[in-house]
Amino acid sequence: MNDSSSKESQELDYSIDEWLRDFGALMQASTQGEQLGHAAIRRHFAEHYLDPIQKQHRWIRLMKAFSYLKKNIEKFDFGKAAVVADKEALIGHSIALAFYQLFSHLPDSRINEEPPIELTIELVKEWENSK
Repeated sequence: MNDSSSKESQELDYSIDEWLRDFGALMQASTQGEQLGHAAIRRHFAEHYLDPIQKQHRWIRLMKAFSYLKKNIEKFDFGKAAVVADKEALIGHSIALAFYQLFSHLPDSRINEEPPIELTIELVKEWENSK
């Protein structure tokens, strides 16, 4: 690996602490309504990521995870993973950790692929049981 690709890989590395911070900010922003929530998460990213390539890389992966979560939210209504109500849900830490595994390091070439829901549920359950 040459120096430039090594540097790029390091800049795009998404640590679990950063993912959990961003995922938490996104979950918080999602409770504020669409317009306010969108502004809040954009502000969060602007405050934490100065490099536009890094910001875009992380934004795309986090938004992909959020879209997947919204699409499948009712399937996570088990154990402590999530509590789903009419228009709201409480999302457990195990979902954030499983989504880190599934989405944070996806290569650009696979960003539009969704993991099978069965695999995702299995990972969530593993994280719940590891506590």
